[in-house]
Amino acid sequence: MNDETKIKYARMNITNALFDNSAPYQQKVEKIADAIYDSSENRYFTDLFNEVDPDENDVPAKRFRQNLTQEQLKILEEGMGKACQRIESNNRVKKSLAATLSISVLGSLFFLSPNITGNAVGNLSIKSGSIIGAGLFLMGIIAGFLFFRKY
Repeated sequence: MNDETKIKYARMNITNALFDNSAPYQQKVEKIADAIYDSSENRYFTDLFNEVDPDENDVPAKRFRQNLTQEQLKILEEGMGKACQRIESNNRVKKSLAATLSISVLGSLFFLSPNITGNAVGNLSIKSGSIIGAGLFLMGIIAGFLFFRKY
């Protein structure tokens, strides 16, 4: 599925959630938050977000919001808020994984290469330094795998 199709699907999910009279309030909010969050990595995400949260000059999006009831507007706003919280949380995870990856790999090089430190890292034996270096390297590999698999 290409990016444009994914955005159309997200629009459809948002509209369906707003106009689904059988679904409870919180379920509607979650559906909207999921639709917005799932499309956050999409290159057309700003178009979708501007449609549900228009600026002053965006007449078609304003018309869409004018046709909503107060409850539907409240559901939409709450869903957008939840999606924004998820996106911010996702960014924090990205940054922490990148930091862990960098520190672990550089630390492992420091402990694995006796030529860099002259084997004088805290009076550690070569075996102890190698174990620490291997552990740090493994932690860096795992962090890198999680970082690149998810992002």
